[in-house]
Amino acid sequence: MTHDTEHAPLPETVQLTEEEFAERYTTVPNHFSPEGGWTIGNGPCDFFDTHGEQGEYVRSQDLETIWTLVDGNDGDLYLINGLWMINRVGYVLTRERLPERGMVEVHIPMEREETEEEDA
Repeated sequence: MTHDTEHAPLPETVQLTEEEFAERYTTVPNHFSPEGGWTIGNGPCDFFDTHGEQGEYVRSQDLETIWTLVDGNDGDLYLINGLWMINRVGYVLTRERLPERGMVEVHIPMEREETEEEDA
């Protein structure tokens, strides 16, 4: 016996630059460590640790306002919406919720050191 099951389409991934992200979302400053860490745009630290008091605080927030900074397999960083555990570097919180369910990805290219092979 087979069942006809309708599957919801997978959400489309919206890709934003760091500048587009900063225009659309207001990050929440890290009140645990306002002077240190990573930031988007100019302002206080808006990067939260993944463990301890900071991690617990992030996990207590609205899931639609949590973003995870992940280490990509290509050496770059990516800020993606939601609470992720794999390859996570830290979390960012925003004042604005996502307007609808879906995936948003902010590609953050990292500077790479030149290797001897590239110089040859």
